[in-house]
Order: sequence, then structure tokens, then C-alpha cells
Amino acid sequence: MTSNLETGKNFKIFADNLFSSLKLVKALRERGLSYVGMVRENRLEGCGLKAERVVKKEGRGAMNSKVNVASNVVAVRWFDNNKK
Repeated sequence: MTSNLETGKNFKIFADNLFSSLKLVKALRERGLSYVGMVRENRLEGCGLKAERVVKKEGRGAMNSKVNVASNVVAVRWFDNNKK
């Protein structure tokens, strides 16, 4: 999907959770491409974010984030009050 994009040209890729994984994000970063998208819980590969129930209990506006400086990746979980 991104093979025709020039490396290092500051392209930003946006996708839904069907395609997202930390492995994909890291591979794109290695090519100089940025990625924004939702990631399914089972594809977080031990990211270390707080559990969804913990963030939900903290209330509206609660969030938790982790940064991997080595791969320049940020993962954020926030409370979405639309989820039941």
C-alpha cells in the first residue's frame, strides 16, 4: 500500500484498526513515514498501557500514554464515554 511512496518525504498514513499494529507502525517509521490509527487491544504486544476498565473508572477525560523513544512511537488510551 505504501510501496510507491518515497522514503523520508514526511508522508502521513491514516488507517482504521483493521490494518493497525505496532509492528506496522515501526516498519513505517523505519521508512520515514508517520502513522496515525486506532489499534486493536490484541495487537498492542505488551505495550504496558493501563487496562480499559481502569481508565474508564478514572472518568471522562482520563488518558494513559506510553512512549518508545527507540522507535519513536507513542501509544495513547483515553476514556471514550461512547463505549458501554
